[in-house]
Amino acid sequence: MNDKTKNLTVSAPILLRLPAFRWTTRSLWSEIRAKLDEKHKRSLTFAELGAIMGCPKTTAYRRFEELDHPTLVSLFACLEHLSPPVREQLLTSRCRVFADLEHPWISHSPARVGKLLELLNKDRGLTIISGGSELARDFVFNALGTSYHRLHANSRKIAALDLHRPDDVVPLEFCTYVEGAGLENVRKLVLPLWPRIVTTSARMVMLNGVWPIHDLRQDIFHLAARTHVVLATAGTPEVRRIVREVATPIHLITVSESKLVEQGIRLNLRRLKNAYSGKKTS
Repeated sequence: MNDKTKNLTVSAPILLRLPAFRWTTRSLWSEIRAKLDEKHKRSLTFAELGAIMGCPKTTAYRRFEELDHPTLVSLFACLEHLSPPVREQLLTSRCRVFADLEHPWISHSPARVGKLLELLNKDRGLTIISGGSELARDFVFNALGTSYHRLHANSRKIAALDLHRPDDVVPLEFCTYVEGAGLENVRKLVLPLWPRIVTTSARMVMLNGVWPIHDLRQDIFHLAARTHVVLATAGTPEVRRIVREVATPIHLITVSESKLVEQGIRLNLRRLKNAYSGKKTS
């Protein structure tokens, strides 16, 4: 036996257990985490990963670092029996739209996206999102929240309340969602949560669908005096009352359909004149 033969190692045969993937679920979770870090342009903590998945950070740690996830193996074993187009369609149909300012639905207008980015640096005032379809408004609302959180995650707190079930757009992990039939029933669910909103120290407060609850409007005006409030609503709010009640900067984002890209959103952003107009904004 020569030296080369002596150095060869022959592994003992083993009986493979199906589905016999070469990858492990831990390696898959590690790859998913790396892609999330790449998307967010920074390393996410287990607390942030838990917020995305709707679980405590300790559970997020176990899912990424400890568990074997046999159910995930079973899922992929079934999926690979489907043709690639069917598999892609099935997976895509179960995923909601992740809204940010880089998404093609709005990135087709760089100048308007730039204006939205400027809004994210405002310390006080009221930004209103109105017009268009519910999906378009929800998309712009979430895109602002996602981008703000990405820009200021370590320096500025954000709070959000949304009265829509997040069926079509990926939910904001820092947002409280309330679903209910009928305005009065929703109002009863919202009122116990409201004191936490009006006393928050957040630098941005995001509200979607709350404008029809008349009890809350005066509090919204007061909030806009000390923080930046983003308000999404189906109809155009009472502009005359708003410019009279809110002394800090007011911006109106009108949403409509764009014909530049499929499902594209057209944004018209304008500053409303009020007592603050003409003053230097921050």
